[in-house]
Amino acid sequence: MSTYLSTKLTSHTFLRNYGCKSSSGGSLRRTLPEPLKVLKIIANYGEINGVLTLHKIIYMLQSKNAVNLNYKFLKYSFGPYSKDLEEDLMMLKQLGLIVIEEKGNEVSIKLTKKGAEVVKNISTLKQ
Repeated sequence: MSTYLSTKLTSHTFLRNYGCKSSSGGSLRRTLPEPLKVLKIIANYGEINGVLTLHKIIYMLQSKNAVNLNYKFLKYSFGPYSKDLEEDLMMLKQLGLIVIEEKGNEVSIKLTKKGAEVVKNISTLKQ
């Protein structure tokens, strides 16, 4: 199976599992599911240095109503943390849409080629 086809299947399967349909397949929910929004945020930043940095970015975007997200955050000594966001990140990683790399003492989060294709595909969806 080609990479393009597997990416299309993954994104459509992901959307179907979250109750969405593609633009050619009918109606959509009013908003994208949180993991897809997170994927778009990572795409906008390119590469994010640190998981806690991503938690802080999403906390700030959510608290300023810049993005409609429903993550619940706890305040820890290093900053805001969301267990649900962490689970969504692990799911995106398992789907092969993001990579979380350790570089010495640093951790970076970025999209894979497959993740970039999914972002490209969801940008064509009506929101």
